Amino acid sequence: KKNEDFFLMGSDNLIKLHKWKNWRNLSKICRITVLPRRGYVSKSLNSKAFRYLGKKNLLLLKSKMLNISSSKIRKNYLEYKN
Repeated sequence: KKNEDFFLMGSDNLIKLHKWKNWRNLSKICRITVLPRRGYVSKSLNSKAFRYLGKKNLLLLKSKMLNISSSKIRKNYLEYKN
């Protein structure tokens, strides 16, 4: 069973994901959740990481474009969780 933890990133970072060390293993340990970022959605759908991982390994959120970093969202989530 896949771990139920998630990794939150913006679509701008999905474009660069293939440059990360061991990036292919990330979807094996958590659910990669991608928030739309203005100007990057279509680019992220054509990225190397998207082509490799596919829709089954990514959760692409459809939401209003927010001007907030994924780091800030993760911090707020961890504070709420604890």
